[in-house]
Amino acid sequence: MLDLAEFSRKNMERCLTAFAPGHSTSGFMLCVQEEVGELSGAILGVTGEKRRKAHKTVEDIADAVADAFTYLDLLATHLGVPLAALPAVRRRTPAEMHSYTADHQFADLKMFCLGVQMATGRLADWVNSYGRRPETVGRLFAERIASLAHCLGLVAYAIDADLNDLLPRVFNMVSDRCGSDIKIAQQSA
Repeated sequence: MLDLAEFSRKNMERCLTAFAPGHSTSGFMLCVQEEVGELSGAILGVTGEKRRKAHKTVEDIADAVADAFTYLDLLATHLGVPLAALPAVRRRTPAEMHSYTADHQFADLKMFCLGVQMATGRLADWVNSYGRRPETVGRLFAERIASLAHCLGLVAYAIDADLNDLLPRVFNMVSDRCGSDIKIAQQSA
């Protein structure tokens, strides 16, 4: 099982060293929104809703989920709300996942992505209203972070991706691209 506290620590360490200078609260929020936009594009391509995105694959969806989750973690860490303390996301059982037809899976993907968009909007609203005042970080912010993390988890599970495997893989891939030695241990099969 992925140690989310360790992930958060290494994620912020990499952010401050490999991606310096660090972001502001609104900068982190914009990064989350950018990745959610990439998630939407990948889903539109995979589901056939957007012809010019037809080259997108389920792996592109998984990567976008991991990227959005990584920036969500950075935003939460930046404001002192550890993701490790948030409620776990329910994972559908393999029987539930494999009972879907492709059409049902695509419908769920689109529905879950709309949930991600709505949760991102609610979080962005909070950042816009209160993000400059760290003393306002509290239950409402934690609930909005948890809501977006949950929605991202639903997208991952709809494509049968496990965040315990997905996050370290994408994290390490990005570390390699930016020349960072900071890595997350991957689970052995």
